[in-house]
Amino acid sequence: MAREPNTESQQALTTRIAQLEQQIETLHSALMCASDAQAAGERERQPRTDLNAGRAEPSSTEGVVASPEAIQIATKETEVRLRALLRGASDYAIIETDSDGRITFWNEGAEALIGWTEAEATGRNIEMMFTPEDREAGKPEQERCEAMANGRSDYERWHIRKDGTTFYAHERVIAPVDPERKRFLKVLRNRSKEREIEEARYASEEQMRLILNSAMDYAIFTLDRSGVVTTWNPGAERLLGYGEDEIVGRNGRIVFTPEDQATGESEKELVKALNQGRAEDERWHMRKDGSRFWGSGLMLPLQPDGIPGFLKIMRDETARHRADEMNRLLIGELNHRVKNTLGLVQAIAKETLRGRDPGRDIRDALDSRLAALSRSHDILARESWESASLTEVIRRAFAPFVRQGKVEDRLTIDGRDARLSPTAALSLGMAFHELATNAAKYGALSVPSGKVEVRWREEMDRPPDGTGLRLNWRERDGPPVSPPARKGFGSRLIERALAYEMNGTTRLDYAADGLRFELSIPKTALQGRANGP
Repeated sequence: MAREPNTESQQALTTRIAQLEQQIETLHSALMCASDAQAAGERERQPRTDLNAGRAEPSSTEGVVASPEAIQIATKETEVRLRALLRGASDYAIIETDSDGRITFWNEGAEALIGWTEAEATGRNIEMMFTPEDREAGKPEQERCEAMANGRSDYERWHIRKDGTTFYAHERVIAPVDPERKRFLKVLRNRSKEREIEEARYASEEQMRLILNSAMDYAIFTLDRSGVVTTWNPGAERLLGYGEDEIVGRNGRIVFTPEDQATGESEKELVKALNQGRAEDERWHMRKDGSRFWGSGLMLPLQPDGIPGFLKIMRDETARHRADEMNRLLIGELNHRVKNTLGLVQAIAKETLRGRDPGRDIRDALDSRLAALSRSHDILARESWESASLTEVIRRAFAPFVRQGKVEDRLTIDGRDARLSPTAALSLGMAFHELATNAAKYGALSVPSGKVEVRWREEMDRPPDGTGLRLNWRERDGPPVSPPARKGFGSRLIERALAYEMNGTTRLDYAADGLRFELSIPKTALQGRANGP
């Protein structure tokens, strides 16, 4: 994987170097011209020999642009400006050499970066700061030759300091303005830290590339903002059938089914990932050969400091999807058979009681209890017999006893919804049915104004099971209540069987202003939380 430099920092560096070089070249040229003018002035001031007269005469000043004094002042001012600029550029090592590479100027930036003082460096060959390999390959001379041919030369390479340590630098060698005066200007900037960052980035990218290429069980690819595929790992080729050269540059919608393409599902996924930070996807997808598979995927927008686009990770979940479908069919069939069995039990009970006159109340009670059990089965069947909502169990048990109006008009539920285990759902379904039956006959639901409140809160101090629930059933605005003369099936179910089945505690309170029921539900009867009131 090729390394790419940091574009912004590289552009800033190039701009800064260009500005500095322009100033240096301008002053360098002015210094050269001023030096030449000074030399010409000196020659004009030398007496000429008249070969015919045999005597020396002062030379004419005709054609001299400025006086020797003016030239000397301009030269010194130019040189002072140049030297001040070069010495003040502490972020750069600025070195001047002659045509043979001998150092003629060495600024403070060079001393700070390379270690030699100006006195130590002046007169030595520039080769001293090149690595042995570059010296042997003739790199110093190559730089000067290239600069003479092209006006400048640019390289990035390792150099050696006075103490023997190395540093990585960007260097530019500027050819002399006047070919007769072969003075080369060399500008260096230390890029060691940037090089370390680039190397670390490259190593990280290379490691990530190896990881992605090794993830054969996952299709991992990237798309640009318009949905066109930009990268494609071997896992994607293995799953979808397209080689990298076949798919890169094509729109990613090609892996969606024709039906989903027609409804724009691929574009919707891009928009969702961009707006919500992620887009989960479970649907049928298409391979290159036209076969379909159930893909479970996740799309994420790439970070703002990276290349704009999206990352898609997908896995073949066809086997799991088919197993889930089979489980749903089996559970549906099981539920159907259970309901048929309950219906058969009802029929057997009716036939058994026929002619024995057990009383209508007994027959109605038996029918309603079997119906309550059937309702709990329905709830669990919809959830694949994994869990059931506590709120729904209460509502379903309560609904048959509200003849007019809505359940909410007679029932108040207050508590964060919880998921019940299948055993707990069946037990509580029967218990709430018995409570609602009693309320409809003798309690709050027997009068139009009566209401029932069911509230629960988390119970934090239940060692060793941990957090459970404390549930309270309370009836209000009903007729006065008194304890029953004897306890029937419902009371025994609530006080004994329910506590035993759930490994919790129960308490019935026949308060005069309304029946109260308290239940402690242990953590073992719960299966996580669900959204609810």
